[in-house]
Amino acid sequence: MIRFFRNPPYLTTMLRIGYLWGARRPGYVSVQYGKVATVLTLRHGLNSAFVPVQGVASSIIVNGPDAGRVCIGDVEAGNFAPARTGQALPEPG
Repeated sequence: MIRFFRNPPYLTTMLRIGYLWGARRPGYVSVQYGKVATVLTLRHGLNSAFVPVQGVASSIIVNGPDAGRVCIGDVEAGNFAPARTGQALPEPG
């Protein structure tokens, strides 16, 4: 179980999980937010996974065959919104 420092916004729509997966083969975990669980495929290396969610939860639960072998760095829940001060991401190149 991973608890949030503060509860996410009431109308949360997206969960971002930062993780490190060392194996060369894909891994699989179940991520539960509230009452809904989603299977997440883990990719080799340092990654961010985005999982659509609904509502508010005070924590997530990570289960499954590879849950004990993945290193989860951080978890954020919220909504996507346009940047008010300019570009949110730098241009490629």
